[in-house]
Amino acid sequence: MGNRMTIKELLSDRANWAQHDYAYRADGEGCWGTDKNAVCWCLLGAVDKVYPGLEGAVKGKIGDAIRKLYPERVIGAADVNDELGYEAVMKVVEEAGV
Repeated sequence: MGNRMTIKELLSDRANWAQHDYAYRADGEGCWGTDKNAVCWCLLGAVDKVYPGLEGAVKGKIGDAIRKLYPERVIGAADVNDELGYEAVMKVVEEAGV
């Protein structure tokens, strides 16, 4: 997918990770992942920031990774992010190669 930053790189610093909204500005206001003032992102917000125009393909890879890693559960990316937490997000990102 080119020489762009990956979600793994973006979220490697836990301070860049968020829950319960796509992203947040420094003042704590929730925003879209593509907001130029965003300072931290959830998994889906990170997809929007890092892979604009390729969101569908990347979300497909993430969905495949979630099904592989958590076959006993019916969950999506938002559930992994908000319920299972940072370590689970990073595990999914690693598996998806994004």
